[in-house]
Amino acid sequence: EYNGDYWHANPKLYKEDFYNKTMKSYAKEIWHWGIEKTKTANDLGYEVFVVWESDYKKDKTLMIDKCKEFLRG
Repeated sequence: EYNGDYWHANPKLYKEDFYNKTMKSYAKEIWHWGIEKTKTANDLGYEVFVVWESDYKKDKTLMIDKCKEFLRG
């Protein structure tokens, strides 16, 4: 899963009381939705690997390698 820093309120960049005006939600609520989404996927038998936008932009090659490693198991 590729998470945009702003849209998913990257906890490395935003505090829980950050208010996303576009989504009309606080970071804490956005994080809760993300946790629930991942839990649902896990409950259905899927594994989820999260890539944060800032991590990808910082080192694209490293993140692609991590994705490949995750997919290979």
